[in-house]
Amino acid sequence: MRRFELEDVQDTYRAQISGGMKQRLALEKSRDALTGVAKRLQGERKFQEELARQQSDQITFSAMMFAVENLDTIIENIGPVAGKIMLKNFSVQIKQRLDIIDSCSRYS
Repeated sequence: MRRFELEDVQDTYRAQISGGMKQRLALEKSRDALTGVAKRLQGERKFQEELARQQSDQITFSAMMFAVENLDTIIENIGPVAGKIMLKNFSVQIKQRLDIIDSCSRYS
């Protein structure tokens, strides 16, 4: 039977912390900080994957794009903080309506 020593426990703990941090950093890199949805690159990658799947499996899929018209004017009128809150709330509304197989990303 192996005896656990303090160094073993510390090494295990450090590895777990490091692994968790790596996962969090990877998630932060792939998610938009304001909205919490995938960034443009991940959205484009997912779209290309779905196109390839559609062609190989002969299935259909839908893609939608929402645009906030006159965003600069809106921010100018209500202020940058309120504009960010508006974008965040908009993304929350979209995410709440997605099915498990759906995805959402921020283009800009």
